[in-house]
Amino acid sequence: MMEHIKDHSRQVAAIACELAFLEYRDENSPLFRSVRAAALLHDLGKTYCIQNGGEHAAIGGAWVQAITKNPYLSQGVTHAMNRVNSKAAF
Repeated sequence: MMEHIKDHSRQVAAIACELAFLEYRDENSPLFRSVRAAALLHDLGKTYCIQNGGEHAAIGGAWVQAITKNPYLSQGVTHAMNRVNSKAAF
């Protein structure tokens, strides 16, 4: 993984953890730990896709599923970039 992508993933994880802590209030809760893991892994496939083409979120999510067998974590990686329709959310 390229160094700037690692740095970006750490920054995203720090922000995601701040938000998750507001919700779960426990850094050891499984949901908090899942948010942190998904944030750290959200660009896992990016370097590969820069070099070979493809959709980095889908590739990273597939890798996470194959390695961890955790569908929740892989979905967090796959859908990290999905945007919420702000009109529907409020």
